[in-house]
Amino acid sequence: MEETLELKKVKASRNAVFFEGVRDSLPISLGYIPVAITFALISKSYGLPNHIIVLMSMLVFSATSQFIAVNLLTLATPYPEIILTTFIINAKNFLLSSALSQKIEPSTSKKLRSLISCCIGDEIFILATARKERHVDSAYFLGVNSILYIAYAAGTIVGAYFISDMSPEIATSLGITIYAMFLSLLVPAVKKSRKALVISIISILASISLSYLPSMSLSPGWVVIIAAIAAAGAGAFIFPVEVHDNE
Repeated sequence: MEETLELKKVKASRNAVFFEGVRDSLPISLGYIPVAITFALISKSYGLPNHIIVLMSMLVFSATSQFIAVNLLTLATPYPEIILTTFIINAKNFLLSSALSQKIEPSTSKKLRSLISCCIGDEIFILATARKERHVDSAYFLGVNSILYIAYAAGTIVGAYFISDMSPEIATSLGITIYAMFLSLLVPAVKKSRKALVISIISILASISLSYLPSMSLSPGWVVIIAAIAAAGAGAFIFPVEVHDNE
């Protein structure tokens, strides 16, 4: 009897954590929807079938990669080149997933980790790392991932099947919402933490240097990776973490 009650408490606790993830991701999901609609409209303007557009969002789940892939498809770019380009752009996920693997509850199974990793992105990374506890329950990641995935897929379906036409100006302006959404996550973090502010400034300077210096000619994916590594390395040097013997 006592064991049954304990199991019920654990289940209730995990359900609560799951809905915390859903709650925290709701504002972000509102930003995902217009981005997904924009992707669908642009893809339709290039002549892609609606079912292919929706399938891309459900399988790729990466706006940047999808926009670039669609553009390359319309230019009749060979498939291996498209795959390589999108792979380089998404290579930053190696960094994000490596960091999150230290944040997620150690007892989480490999199967569940694999499921969670399918939806890793900048916004999910910020939400998870902003939590105060040392290890985040996998239920939180599932709550965040589920609502963001549904919102992105729903936005794509709406854009593909229910919006017949939209002016290029409006479609372009909708695409800016992803940047506004990212800033809404970044600004509160840097206001609360001097470390986050310093590391953010370093990453911005590194990104600008890599993007605009005449001697540099790197793809956006490599710019993100190098800037992230530089900022993380500088942060580790400036703000070293004290490790105690009993940990």
